[in-house]
Amino acid sequence: MPLETPLYIDTLVPEWPTGADPLSAGDDHIRVIKQVLQNTFPAITEAVTGTAAQLNQLTQGMIYQAPDTAAGTMATWRIYNPDIALNHAAIEILAGTPAQMLANQLLAVNWQTVINHLMPVGHVLTTKKSGNPVDWLGFGTWTPVVGMVAGIGTLADGSGMSHTINKGANPGTWRVHNSHIVTTTLNLTMDAVPDHEHTVSGLVANNDTSTEGGGASTYGDQTKATSSAGGHTPAGKVTIGTNDAVTGNKMVSPHHGIYVWERTA
Repeated sequence: MPLETPLYIDTLVPEWPTGADPLSAGDDHIRVIKQVLQNTFPAITEAVTGTAAQLNQLTQGMIYQAPDTAAGTMATWRIYNPDIALNHAAIEILAGTPAQMLANQLLAVNWQTVINHLMPVGHVLTTKKSGNPVDWLGFGTWTPVVGMVAGIGTLADGSGMSHTINKGANPGTWRVHNSHIVTTTLNLTMDAVPDHEHTVSGLVANNDTSTEGGGASTYGDQTKATSSAGGHTPAGKVTIGTNDAVTGNKMVSPHHGIYVWERTA
């Protein structure tokens, strides 16, 4: 019988060699078996200490799951209890999309997937912990956001006036200006004054005689009345505020200060 030429264990013929083969072919068969073992286990360079039960657990409790385009799932390794078919966890091989991960609620993902899906570029982080988030998270480029934080969109107040808040920094003012005050007419007039006269005190002549070219008259303190001023309504103006727009006191709503960071890379 000719010498078999197997490559791996599964191609060995258990019935060979037969009892009719010559004894001189025995060493050839031994060499074939050695070669088959090395072909099958090329990376085994030391003793394998796993028991049969432990090795069987690997094959029974872990299987490879090919990607399923129709189901939207990615390629995974599945770890499960063979006695309970539905009790299993899938371990991803590569980072999947949100839809792929949602298709498998028991998916175990890697750290890169977690940070990119839960804190992607553009994510805003709020914290009372000082210092750049990269110092304790270990990833990303974070830029501080300073100022009041408001949701993007258009909102109307209780009086029906709407305002649009855009993405990023929005201009505002720290102080109330005239443009912030709803137009209001302030009545600054006094009660009407009837027809009246004004009096003037001063030096007036005591008599009506005078001498031209050097003559003199005597004067004394007297009070005289003017002619009628007529009826009129006095009016004036009022100034509100004591500071200018730069050095005046700031008007700031009550707030709670926290650190705000945006992931930019």
